[in-house]
Amino acid sequence: MHYINITPGLLTICGLLAISTPASAVVLDTDADTFISIANPDANYGANTNLNALVPESSLYADRVRYTLIRFDLSSYTEGTVADAVLTVIPQDINFSSSQDFSIYGIPVGGASLDFNESTLTWNNSGLTFIDGQLDTSGLTYIGSYSDLVPDDEGVAQTLSTAELVDYANSMLSEGIATFIIVNTDGTSFFNKFDSKESVSGGSTLSITAVPEPGTLALALGVGVFAMAALLRKRRS
Repeated sequence: MHYINITPGLLTICGLLAISTPASAVVLDTDADTFISIANPDANYGANTNLNALVPESSLYADRVRYTLIRFDLSSYTEGTVADAVLTVIPQDINFSSSQDFSIYGIPVGGASLDFNESTLTWNNSGLTFIDGQLDTSGLTYIGSYSDLVPDDEGVAQTLSTAELVDYANSMLSEGIATFIIVNTDGTSFFNKFDSKESVSGGSTLSITAVPEPGTLALALGVGVFAMAALLRKRRS
């Protein structure tokens, strides 16, 4: 009688062969970005190399409120259900007097400014709702936040990956676009700025990774079983 010695190492190798099927991320560059300003409600900033985001805590600076909008074209992504997503932004100029926090919201299907025109968007024509000079976020999708940014973070890519971002990306696949708004939550009088797509860095990116297709998993499993059988035959001989 022949006994087969299946070692832990053999099982590990076969297991990896069977289930290790990492999906490649699709990295999307910014399709359009700009910011809107309460002080200049009819001005367009689509050609700027920076994106302003400021909501001062003090009413003394209420005329400095600014929001950034960033849109990505999802039409080139054809891999199916999203399993992971990462939104990356690059701070260009951050308040030096205190760390800054920024909440990220997604504009849902049918929402105002979802498919905004970078060259014409303004505060007044955005269609967004403002209450006492500040954005009403009740109809938006909360994605997550970039927290405690300081001047040392300028020029350093900041990443955000949350379950809410994945859910939002999946909800927007049929629409073909995803649009985010950057909302500063603890500003002073200083204009926080991020790189736009017109900047040297090229601005923000959205990285999307798909759920592996069942066929891919089946193929990997088949390879794993075949490899295990080959190793066992070799041990018999």
